[in-house]
Amino acid sequence: MRNLLTILLCSTLISCASTQKDQNTDPTVYQLDQVDAPTKWIIHISPIYPKKAAEEKLEGWIKMSAVITENGKVTEIQVLDSQPKGVFEKEAKRAFGKWVYKPALLNGKTVKVYREETLEFKI
Repeated sequence: MRNLLTILLCSTLISCASTQKDQNTDPTVYQLDQVDAPTKWIIHISPIYPKKAAEEKLEGWIKMSAVITENGKVTEIQVLDSQPKGVFEKEAKRAFGKWVYKPALLNGKTVKVYREETLEFKI
């Protein structure tokens, strides 16, 4: 019985601690014009030109959006537009997901921001 009470108490404490941690994280995603210092990429991974597109000498671009976290990581990547459609999206998202940014600052604290990037594919 005593072991059962100890287990219940420990799981309650762990649950409370994880809930409190989640409550301290600011869920707000700011626009770049709302912050004091915007993000700036510090690691930029170039996409690999898709083999089929290179063979066909296709060029194009892709516009994406993402959330840049307080740690400078790229998350929640969405394709907004591309030309030609269905050719460069997969590789552009893979490369963009590996970029690292200097985080945005608001009132001296790092914050999440919404950012758009356009990648061009030229031979």
